Amino acid sequence: MDRLPALLYRLLTITSLMLGGVVMANNLPPDCGELENHYGPYDYTNSDHFHNKLPVVEQFHFNKEQELSTFDPTSKRSVDFGYTLRAFPNHHRALMALARYVKFHPNREWKGLRPECYFLRAIAFRPNDAVAHMIYGFFLQQHNKTDAAEASFKNAVRISPDYAEAHYNLGLLYTDQKRWDEARTHAQKAYALNYPLPGLRKKLTEAGQWQAKGEAP
Repeated sequence: MDRLPALLYRLLTITSLMLGGVVMANNLPPDCGELENHYGPYDYTNSDHFHNKLPVVEQFHFNKEQELSTFDPTSKRSVDFGYTLRAFPNHHRALMALARYVKFHPNREWKGLRPECYFLRAIAFRPNDAVAHMIYGFFLQQHNKTDAAEASFKNAVRISPDYAEAHYNLGLLYTDQKRWDEARTHAQKAYALNYPLPGLRKKLTEAGQWQAKGEAP
């Protein structure tokens, strides 16, 4: 008697996941492929997936040595972004590593998906993942797509109002554009949330535009 409800539950779960995948995939450009994958796709923000599915991927396709190599502009080490980001589309560290790698290797020829597809896939997979939006904004900004970067940072702040790093990056973008009031607002929020890097405050101070929250002009 117990097997039938369990079977129905599994069928309903599989159907809902398949339907969800179709809806999300429809938001992707045609050249960015489908989200369906032979392993996963799994959610980087899901505790069960993180602890029980992720180690297999990272052990063989995105280990610490590979990740650290993306900090080195001279490194020629191959990093398997494709497998990792198909299994875990919103893998935060892999997305950030990819953004760094593309910055340091702008002329690399990519087989398969173009780099931006992986950021679009992450957001299509988990639209409410604020970190994915923030990293995509970082990627866009370093390619001088400032309007799109601003929108992406704003999405991150909208989803997670206390996300200090998103406020910090939005503040940097506004500082570069000399939009001082907006830059100060987000700088104050970032530092009120104990963001550790002093770069934004230093830029504003050098421009004569820094003002701590609650401090008189």
